[in-house]
Amino acid sequence: MCVSARSREKAEVLLELGIETAGEGDEDFDVVVDAVGSRAFERSLKLVRRNGVVVIGNVTSVRALIRPVLIILRQVRVVGSMAFRPWDI
Repeated sequence: MCVSARSREKAEVLLELGIETAGEGDEDFDVVVDAVGSRAFERSLKLVRRNGVVVIGNVTSVRALIRPVLIILRQVRVVGSMAFRPWDI
C-alpha cells in the first residue's frame, strides 16, 4: 500500500506509522490511497500496479480530468471511500 504525501513532514509521519510513501519514479503498488483529490488523481493512477486499486477519499467540487486510458489499459479499479463525516461538508 502506498500513500502519496505532499510534504516531507507528512511523509515522515507516515513512515513512523509504517506506511510507505511514494517517491519519484515509484510505481506498481497494490493499493494507492488518494486523499488529496483531483490534483493528484492521475499520479495515483500511474503509481498503482496493473489490476491494482486506487482508493479516493476526498470530496471536492473541483472537476477532475480523467484519462480513461490509464484505467482501462492497466485494468485499475477505482473505489470511493467516505473518509470524512457527513456533517463536515
